[in-house]
Amino acid sequence: MKKVLLKIWFIWEWIFEKLTSIHPVPGGFFRIAIRTYRGAKLICMDGTALNPGDRYGELHLNNRFFTELSKQCSSPAFLGISSLRESKKAFALLKEYVKSEPLFKDVNVFMGYTLLNRGIKRLGFEVRDIKSGFVKNLFSNYEKMLLAILHPEGFKRIMSKKMVSKQVLITKNTLEKLY
Repeated sequence: MKKVLLKIWFIWEWIFEKLTSIHPVPGGFFRIAIRTYRGAKLICMDGTALNPGDRYGELHLNNRFFTELSKQCSSPAFLGISSLRESKKAFALLKEYVKSEPLFKDVNVFMGYTLLNRGIKRLGFEVRDIKSGFVKNLFSNYEKMLLAILHPEGFKRIMSKKMVSKQVLITKNTLEKLY
C-alpha cells in the first residue's frame, strides 16, 4: 500500500513542480522556486529586509531524496543524523548555486514552511510562527499527510507528537557566512 501511495505522491509532485516552476538545486536535497513576496515587510535577524514586491527563494525539501535516504537508514534516529549531515553539504551547494545563477542576483531571502523545525536554528534558519490560523492549519495538515506517507514510521510518527508547521527563513548573507 505504501509503495502505491508513494508512486501517486511522486506523480503529483512532478505535476506540481511543472505548474509552479519548482526546480532542483544541485545535490538533490533542495528544490527551489523564485517567488514575489506579498506579505508585510519582514526584517531578518541580520538586518536583511524583505519588502512586498521583492523576490525570494521558496525552498522545498526534495522528498525523493529523503525517500531514498530513508531506505539506506536502519532507524529513524539514523535517518535524522544522516539528514543533518546531508543538509550541511546541501547548504554549501545551495550557496554556490545561488552565486552562479543570475536568476538569484536580487534574491536575498530563502523561505519555506515546515513541520521539521526543531533544531533548525542551528543550521542558520530563523523560525517564525505562521500568523494566519488558516495557513498554519493548511500547511500543518498537508505536511502531516506527507510525513505519514514518506517517513519510515508513517502515521505512528505524526501521532506521537504535536507538530505544527512554522515559517523558516535564511538570508543570503547568513548562507554566505555559515557555508
